[in-house]
Order: sequence, then structure tokens, then C-alpha cells
Amino acid sequence: FGWASGGSSILSEFGTLHMEFSYLSDITGNPVYKNRVEKIRKVIKDVERPKRLYPNYLHPKTGKWGQQHTSVGALGDSFYEYLLKEWLRSGKRDQEAKL
Repeated sequence: FGWASGGSSILSEFGTLHMEFSYLSDITGNPVYKNRVEKIRKVIKDVERPKRLYPNYLHPKTGKWGQQHTSVGALGDSFYEYLLKEWLRSGKRDQEAKL
């Protein structure tokens, strides 16, 4: 709907989507769900990170950061928590989550 920073999506949303869809693939045996969210993770990984942290907003259509605001507080901290959770959930095999 575009309520967050000019139509951008919030960073923490990407973390939860990855974890939930990866788990859905695991329990259903259908890799399509994880494959979809792997594309999102690749975009996030490949785009430049100012200040070595991910900004809180990413525009879903352009793949570019919205505001350059970074935070380990509101809107950003959950993303980093989801990376840790996904790494643990994967049996410590998800090397992308360690980035």
C-alpha cells in the first residue's frame, strides 16, 4: 500500500518472509516457496550497504534503498534476528544468513 517511506518495504519484512517461506518449503517438500524468497535475499545481498548495515527501507520495484536510515532498533533489528533464527533453523547450513 505504500505507507512506509514512499512505497518502500520495511527491512524486517524480508527477514520474516525468508524464514517463513523457507520453513513452508521444508514442511511441504515444495521448493517453490524458498526459491521465491531466495530472489529477495539475493537482491538485498547484492545492493550496496551504506555504513555496513542494511537501510530500513527497500523499494520492491526498483531494488534500491529508500531512505538511507539504518538502525538496529525499530524496523531493522528484526531482520538481523531473523538471519540468526534462519541460520539456526537450517542447522547452521544457511551461509547467506551469516552475512
